Amino acid sequence: MYFTPGSNWLHTLVAFLIQFILVTETTPDKRRSWLDFPIGGIRWNTETLLTILILVMAVVTRFYDLGARAASHDEINHFVPSYDFYAGRGYRYDPMSHGPLQFHLIALSFALFGDSDFTARIPAAVFSIATIAVALFAFRRYLGRVGALTAGGMLLISPYMLFYGRYARNEIFIVMWGLLTIYAILRYLERGDSRTLILFALVNALHFTDKATAYIFAAEQLVFLAIYFMDRLARRAWPSPKYRPAFLLALAAMLALLAGAAWLYLSAEKPLASTMLAFVAALGLGGLLAGIAAGIALVRGLGWTGIRSERAFDLLMLLGTLVLPLLAGFPIKLAGAEHSLSFDPLDYSPAGIWRSVIVIGVLAVIALLLGLWWNRRVWPLLAALFYGIFTLLYTTFFTNPEGLAGGFMGALNYWVVQERGGQPWYYYGLLQIPMYEFLPAFGILAAVIIAVCKRLWQAQPEQPFISARASDSVDKPAPTILLVVYWSVTSLVAFSLAGEKMPWLTIHIALPLILGAAWAVGWLVETTPWKNVTQWNWRHDLKVLVLACMGFLAVLTLRASYRAAYINYDYPFEYLIYAHSAPEPKVLLSEIEEISRRTTGGLEIVVAYDNKVRYPYWWYMRRYPNRLDFDVTPTNDLRRAAIIAVAPEHYEQIAPIVRDNYVAFDYNRLWWPNMDYWSLKWDSIDNERRMELGVDAPPMNLGEYLARTWGHIRPFFTDPAVRSAIWQIWFNRDYSQYAALKQSNAFTLTNWNTVERMR
Repeated sequence: MYFTPGSNWLHTLVAFLIQFILVTETTPDKRRSWLDFPIGGIRWNTETLLTILILVMAVVTRFYDLGARAASHDEINHFVPSYDFYAGRGYRYDPMSHGPLQFHLIALSFALFGDSDFTARIPAAVFSIATIAVALFAFRRYLGRVGALTAGGMLLISPYMLFYGRYARNEIFIVMWGLLTIYAILRYLERGDSRTLILFALVNALHFTDKATAYIFAAEQLVFLAIYFMDRLARRAWPSPKYRPAFLLALAAMLALLAGAAWLYLSAEKPLASTMLAFVAALGLGGLLAGIAAGIALVRGLGWTGIRSERAFDLLMLLGTLVLPLLAGFPIKLAGAEHSLSFDPLDYSPAGIWRSVIVIGVLAVIALLLGLWWNRRVWPLLAALFYGIFTLLYTTFFTNPEGLAGGFMGALNYWVVQERGGQPWYYYGLLQIPMYEFLPAFGILAAVIIAVCKRLWQAQPEQPFISARASDSVDKPAPTILLVVYWSVTSLVAFSLAGEKMPWLTIHIALPLILGAAWAVGWLVETTPWKNVTQWNWRHDLKVLVLACMGFLAVLTLRASYRAAYINYDYPFEYLIYAHSAPEPKVLLSEIEEISRRTTGGLEIVVAYDNKVRYPYWWYMRRYPNRLDFDVTPTNDLRRAAIIAVAPEHYEQIAPIVRDNYVAFDYNRLWWPNMDYWSLKWDSIDNERRMELGVDAPPMNLGEYLARTWGHIRPFFTDPAVRSAIWQIWFNRDYSQYAALKQSNAFTLTNWNTVERMR
């Protein structure tokens, strides 16, 4: 028996256990002990050793000093409900803190290992390790042996994968769902087996119980599968080829009309004027009719058998029907907006609930009919799997039936209107990716060039570097690099256009970049004749140069990851954090505990805090029975508290209460990274312009915005001092030169300019 990363490891493991436990000889006297099992059953080679090394380092890097960092603002929102759930006080879904899956996992960790910062982060660490394992084992088929090892290594050292693999947020779970989604799509397009459909439905179900990013991922999947499906159909030999031109023309008309209707609707003021509404409706109706015409031409020209033979059609039908009932908020909101009614998908009044039930019911019936038409044997089982998981988690195993309504209506409709952070459109593409994920960004560019030059957008199964034609109907091609590049571009665009832009969302852009870069490294290594160096030409030299550049960038990436995860983890020098806890509250906690034990013999000391300092003491004071959370209204009752912690806005309110009976100490509580990059936002440039021209100045146009923006950027190219200051921030996270240029003292820990303090 041999074990290699590319083999069927589950079967190997089962065989190993059978031999381990049940190995017998022909007579009982010669029965082999487990101590006799040969270690040589594992094929030891460089690939195996590198795989083991990467996995061991994954465990070390994810668990080392996991509890040292102070709990951040968002982590508190995950720790406390999970602790309440673990303590028997139940759990109720709230879309603000995302889906129920994470709370169940953290509560399970508390039940198994106790409650602490460390144990609250165990699920994230485990999933982070698991994503690396999936890349190493599952993607060997699509990235090649070297590519899979590279993907595992890049996931290991990625700053975002490492930092948020040690952070109690949903992000690292979603990396797993994204990775498995890409794998399931590639595997089904290649093999078309029913087990992959189960994986596809399972992963999407878990994602929808995790976070509203599932809607973005579902849209990306559906668009890719639709385009891929249409492309496959257009390239095939049609039994009745005379219908092909009509199909292509009707398809183009449908896309143009629907795109025009969507653009007019989104750009117009609401509610729409009657004439505009009629025009948009006409465009939409025209697009629908064009789609029907395209469908008729397709059925007549290719036939249902030809259409159903395309595996992309199966994935489209499955995902589309599973997700359709979860989109009920859109027609409710649209109906209310167009008829000037206050229809709110988050309305949980009796009327609002009935309205939602009717819309969800109609969409569910449509999904049911389409699903049964697609595959009456498979669809009911997959739908039961999807909605079984969805129902169990949103209702907390049927203890909170109201949670199901939140799952259907709450997540999408709550987050679609959120615009927290106010980050600029270039937040990911020009700040986060160049600051941290420059290695996979460089690698994906190399992958695109390779795919274009070598026509490798689609490859032969198990041969990721041998081209396959989309029209090949015998060996289904694996569109690995096509899917990964598409996912990279659409993720960057989607998250850049989304109302809420936060640093941790960069991880969803980084994942496909890493896979694409790993594929590029695999191609560069496996297509280079390393044993015949003397016969190399300039192309081989160029390959080695690209590999050397990526190796150098990998060293810089490792340095950036180490600094962010193990040095600056409590400080605002890194741009991958936001609303981040300073270390002082956790230091103060240890002092409070010592004072309490000395004065009360336990944790019975009275500690008071306000609504701001509730973060992080909502979590850290959970074992103090005499804690006082006075919110925003301090009273004389505070005088019985030995320790009072308040935010600056309450200093004056508590002064008459505490008088001279307390000694004051000031601390940093919460801080943000330097936000001078906001200076290039449209609003920032416009405010600067209005300060020069007056508030009555005419509206700024695009040309003027670009000209003024260039005025901010030009010094980087013309002034060595500016260039050096930016370099120091990028390379060393050192703000001293930048502070000197700005003539500011606001870039040290004692004087940081974006901070909330406490006393």
